[in-house]
Amino acid sequence: MRGAILKDWSIATAASLVLYMTGFALPILTLPAMFVYSLPTVFLAFGGGFFCSLSSALFSSISIGLMVSGVYGLTCFFMFGLPGVLMGYMAGKGGKSGGLLVASASVEFAGKLAGVLTLYVFFGLNLLTPGAEEIERYLNLFGAPSADPAITREIVNRVVLLIPYSMIFFSTMEAAICLLFASAIQKKRTGEVFFILPPFSEWTFPKNVLFPLVVGFICAQITKSRENLYLMRLMGVNLSELSRTILIVQGLSCACFFMERRGVPRLFRIAAIICTPFIPPLGDILAIVGVTDMGFNVRERIRRA
Repeated sequence: MRGAILKDWSIATAASLVLYMTGFALPILTLPAMFVYSLPTVFLAFGGGFFCSLSSALFSSISIGLMVSGVYGLTCFFMFGLPGVLMGYMAGKGGKSGGLLVASASVEFAGKLAGVLTLYVFFGLNLLTPGAEEIERYLNLFGAPSADPAITREIVNRVVLLIPYSMIFFSTMEAAICLLFASAIQKKRTGEVFFILPPFSEWTFPKNVLFPLVVGFICAQITKSRENLYLMRLMGVNLSELSRTILIVQGLSCACFFMERRGVPRLFRIAAIICTPFIPPLGDILAIVGVTDMGFNVRERIRRA
């Protein structure tokens, strides 16, 4: 048994080192690799236990710190290593997949905040409020309307405001991807599955997600006339965007339900799910569909009919 755990520990640690170095050495792969940075420690914590996975995360981070830089190793530990350990530990305790995903996303988000704090302590770099000039320069490089500085500045301000939302969104994506992959590996090895998402056409969210939307709307109305209330504006924008995303997902799920009942080909359904949210008018329509489904439980009523 110890030999098997040692083998898993070695494989997980080596995988973490490869992923971290790949993201550091090849910037083009940094974003894709970030979605699975936590995977080795998630899998190891589920099978080998909390301290086994924690020792792997520490060893990987220290090794990266010695090879690259101490700060990079520290941020890897806080942002990916430790969250992976906690996610795998929680998965090993059992429970419903929905609750596990919410808890895992929260852990990932907390890890990102710890990483941001680490960068701020060592370099004075606050990723939550980056320099607008830097963002503006990148926007101009990628074709932003530099002829109209007012439009560019508005885009910059919007990007800065939505950084917390972006962190929550990517944390949730990372948690879901790592749990799905770790569960698939576990199933292949032992036949045991610990994380299963329901079919997309069955996804629903509790009605209390409408509360952040209301709070965000109130904050937005207050800060229209008082722009000096930056923290309230920040909270309002991010709560509104987070609620809107949830409603769009529920609207897409409802639309997928109807497409399945109509026998729409699977390939077309997947294409619609991927592309539709990026078309602004359709995104708003989907949010309305999501609110309607959430309030009146449309799919359940149709099933009963």
